[in-house]
Amino acid sequence: MPRYIVVHSTEGVTDQEEAITGARKLARSLPPHTKWLNSWLALQRAKMFCEWEAPDTDTLLAAMEPVTGVTPVEAIYEVAHVDPAWYEE
Repeated sequence: MPRYIVVHSTEGVTDQEEAITGARKLARSLPPHTKWLNSWLALQRAKMFCEWEAPDTDTLLAAMEPVTGVTPVEAIYEVAHVDPAWYEE
């Protein structure tokens, strides 16, 4: 399944608790075959970076619709996972 990093603007989010409130709303409404893996909140830059698995970007955008009013999507990048353990000798 394709993996994505989604960049959100968090101009209206003032603390981690606000982000968690939106995340709970999102988690309850995810469509099948869409999995939210991780998020990183950079309040000092008003950004959130979220890692997802989804069949395609249209499905991913539909999944995030409940929170895009608070944390609009700025960019979506399809990515490939690289694990540092793969390079240990």
